[in-house]
Amino acid sequence: MYTKLIGVDLGGTKFEAGRAAIGMSTHEITLEAKHREAVNPAMSSDQLLEQLFACIELVLTEEVTAIGIGVPGLVNPETGEILDIQNLPAWKKIGLIQIVEEKFKLPVKLNNDVNCFALGSHYAGTGKPYQNMVALSLGTGLGCGVITHGKLYQGLLCGAGEIGMIPYQDGIVEQYSGSFFFQREYGQSAKHMHNRAKAGEKEALDAFRQFGIHLGEAVRIVLFAYAPEAIVLGGSISQAWPYFERSMREGLFDFPYQLQLEQTAFLPENTPDLPLIGAAMLSN
Repeated sequence: MYTKLIGVDLGGTKFEAGRAAIGMSTHEITLEAKHREAVNPAMSSDQLLEQLFACIELVLTEEVTAIGIGVPGLVNPETGEILDIQNLPAWKKIGLIQIVEEKFKLPVKLNNDVNCFALGSHYAGTGKPYQNMVALSLGTGLGCGVITHGKLYQGLLCGAGEIGMIPYQDGIVEQYSGSFFFQREYGQSAKHMHNRAKAGEKEALDAFRQFGIHLGEAVRIVLFAYAPEAIVLGGSISQAWPYFERSMREGLFDFPYQLQLEQTAFLPENTPDLPLIGAAMLSN
């Protein structure tokens, strides 16, 4: 017997939906189907809704009992309202839960995309063995999702874990631990610098060494605030883990609780489709 749930990941250029099957006895999760729809940030609210509905309809079956949606922005999961969303200005202040529930006659849950990634890692990724973990998403900025006692800790308005907004040097943490760092310091994307690092170019290798030092300061905040069993690293920059792991760890040599640090697992996350699985598990 399986529970069937739909997870949706809303991005600035694409919407993606997947149907997850959860074994009622084994609790194993399988993504049975998924579909992607391209979107344009200039689309109207109605056009975006049409794309969202089309995406969901192509993975919907009669067995599906609920829908979960991950949003790259600030949401109120209680009222189902998107308060602010990156790259899709037409959807600011939209009551998305009510709209989707009325369309599909199914219960709908809403949360931010990094929390969905954290849930996905906890249920189906490298974070699965851990009941207390933090997922860091290294992308344009720095996202953070928190799992405590096997449950998502989201805080008021999903605001828990916003360590990227903490003041740091001449800006905030995420300006030094996301793509912002590479653009500002080197005028290049993190992806381009990663390719150069793989080719052995000194400037790129030095760039990731500096990045690791700054990321270590973000990790220090996580260790003090949450003392997790594991820190999972996802997002596009996590693919460059071999180039910044050492400097990140070196930056933590003076962390005052070394026994805690020794027992904390650092896990780059490469499991596919975790945002979809995590969004689906919002309703589990």
